Amino acid sequence: MKRQGLSHFPTSNIAIGPGSKQLIFSALSSITANVALPAPSWVSYGPQVEIAQRRKPSTVTCNVQSRWFPTSKQLDRHMTRQQASRDSVARRPTVLILNSPNNPTGQMMDALEMRELAEVARRWNMVVVSDEIYALTAHPSHEHVSFAKFYPEGTIVTSGLSKWCGAGGWRLGYMAIPERLSWMLPAVDTIASETFSAVAAPVQHAAVRAYQDDDELVNFRRLQARTLSAVAKYCYAALSKAGVSVLPAHGGFYMFLDFSRFSRRLVSDGVRSSRAMCKALLSDTGVALLPGSAFLRSKGEFTARFAFVDFDGEQALENIERYSDDDLDEFVERHCPRMAEGVAALATWLEPYQPKLPGVQPAATA
Repeated sequence: MKRQGLSHFPTSNIAIGPGSKQLIFSALSSITANVALPAPSWVSYGPQVEIAQRRKPSTVTCNVQSRWFPTSKQLDRHMTRQQASRDSVARRPTVLILNSPNNPTGQMMDALEMRELAEVARRWNMVVVSDEIYALTAHPSHEHVSFAKFYPEGTIVTSGLSKWCGAGGWRLGYMAIPERLSWMLPAVDTIASETFSAVAAPVQHAAVRAYQDDDELVNFRRLQARTLSAVAKYCYAALSKAGVSVLPAHGGFYMFLDFSRFSRRLVSDGVRSSRAMCKALLSDTGVALLPGSAFLRSKGEFTARFAFVDFDGEQALENIERYSDDDLDEFVERHCPRMAEGVAALATWLEPYQPKLPGVQPAATA
């Protein structure tokens, strides 16, 4: 956090728990609020809100033009509608959860976007939970910036070590609460005391090593970022060539795929939802995607999350330095073969669903 210039959090306001997921839930359970989620959003935010607040979250539906993030105008309109509602619950204080680098899209908010959203959040006195679990997986062409830089007084920052360490089972997360929101701490402490108590000792020792930030770890993050970027670019090129609408990933290891171009022919083949599409793709090819409906998108929208980490990370990190930037496609095909095979299989599966060009007739056969 100090590397990001976030020195305004008192050390007494930093909570440690068995993963940032648990800490986000603790924060949501410590405040009575209306919770707003961008759509798409990570699959666990919605269920956590329903458990903690006993009501569904409100959603801000985003689009590809804003790179799947809410715009300041969208958020302001959303808040205006909420506060004009006759529902007293809807007029509660609002918590907004943001995630950059983003799961499921791989996108990162830029400084201008954050500044404009921060102005709206400040105007409406919102509490923002900035989930920065993928911060240290930013690809080489992009630098992570925390939302707390632009709205320090109202932003809770959460992160942890499992994603950037490639250590999914080693759960240690932290949550930093600004001074203005210190009133949340007693509830957060009580939840910790009465549920998980503490992080397992071996994981604590691993975290001490992980956060030392010496040359070995800096080099590990550099190689990891270059590897993820190489695989992301390879998959982006192959998917785009196949006709899938997708934005290049800038952080993390996900992309959000839009198959709308194929929707008419998918529907004519009996595939009428993102879930049905993903089920058919898995059955036919063995390629697994998570449907857009799992991320708060409508069921009839043909979107899905694509994860590009099905490869041997140790082998990839050992070999990435042997390849120049011009040879990274060869690196992916040789050291991340399942990813190359997966996008090729997906492209082949889509061929029968390619929309027909107007006026083009199939060639006559003898």
